[in-house]
Amino acid sequence: QTMDPDSVALMAGMLFGDTSLLSKELYEAFQKNGTAHILSVSGIHISLIYGYLEVLTGRRKGLFFNGVTVMILMLYAALSGFSVSVVRSVFMILVYIASKTLHRRYDMTSATAFTAVVLLLYQPCYLFNIGFQLSYLAVFTLSTVFPWLQRKIRQWEGGEKKPLRSFLLRTLLPTAVIQAGMAPITAYVFSYFSLSGFLLNVPVIALSGVVIPLGLVLFLFTLIPGPLFAFCSIPPELVSRLMVFLNQAAYQSGVAFLSVASPAWGVVLLFYFLTFAFTSELGRKQFHTGNKKLLTSLAAGILLLTLLSSSFLDRDLRQADLVFLDVGQGDALHIKTPEGKNILLDTGGSTFRDVGKTVLLPYLLKNGVTTLDLVMVSHLHSDHYLGLV
Repeated sequence: QTMDPDSVALMAGMLFGDTSLLSKELYEAFQKNGTAHILSVSGIHISLIYGYLEVLTGRRKGLFFNGVTVMILMLYAALSGFSVSVVRSVFMILVYIASKTLHRRYDMTSATAFTAVVLLLYQPCYLFNIGFQLSYLAVFTLSTVFPWLQRKIRQWEGGEKKPLRSFLLRTLLPTAVIQAGMAPITAYVFSYFSLSGFLLNVPVIALSGVVIPLGLVLFLFTLIPGPLFAFCSIPPELVSRLMVFLNQAAYQSGVAFLSVASPAWGVVLLFYFLTFAFTSELGRKQFHTGNKKLLTSLAAGILLLTLLSSSFLDRDLRQADLVFLDVGQGDALHIKTPEGKNILLDTGGSTFRDVGKTVLLPYLLKNGVTTLDLVMVSHLHSDHYLGLV
């Protein structure tokens, strides 16, 4: 009642993963800008909280402080509904704490793989959860590609250090690596490619590092209504408004994202197999030792596995000749000719929702159709032509 509605909706999403208060327009702005990950409690949130806890405890390594840290993280995971990304992040921090306690080296890639295997043993269906896929792909990309790029940049600099360049690389490079690594799966699932995400994620993640701790403190002040809450809500509300402004400005610019046809599964798998194979520690070692025979065998194996996988994974509506689309009242028929032409007979339509945006465009892009050769409308009733409009 005392805060701006958009700020309340944004903070509810950031703190607890509840996006029900967000307007469709605002959520779409975050989604198409590639910053929607902050609206569902993710690894970034857990990492920020763990970082603040380390600062508050003076980075003590005792059993008591580690126990308190774990309890707080588990409590926050419960408040956020134990989403897959949160469980993954808490689990990885537990492995990190265990490695420090046992005086063992913490390897991010190994820890990521270990937690993934344990979660899949507990619930195999997580493999088909988009949150699981996006969360683990982001971390795997960061843990393998980012160190490889850092080494390449150091070699390119030749030992010469420039503060401004180093700062830009530390701030822009991690988000750019994650955005590029997530691009194929984002294009496959959501049929768009975010351009603004490469730059916008830097200030958004930085601002979330302010909003999340302030919001959690503010959450405690809800027990004390009145002027105190209104006063304490001012800083997080101002930062939230700035985040909303940045996302809306980028979204309305018209260049924030590109609608793209979903790539075939084979292309997606080939990208990730090659990326992880040749930027991993083992791949780099073979490359530097000049083991061309092994590298050639690895590339051939990846190509064969990709072809075999795509043969049974791409059994979707792309192979159908006639597809009737569920547009509610009215009709929409997609006809694919033997010559590869795409024809649409009627396009559905409604005065209550944008059928073209919510049904036609997602279906066409998801099934690799970027051009319609012919569209025919039987008659000018709204449930037959508004989808085209």
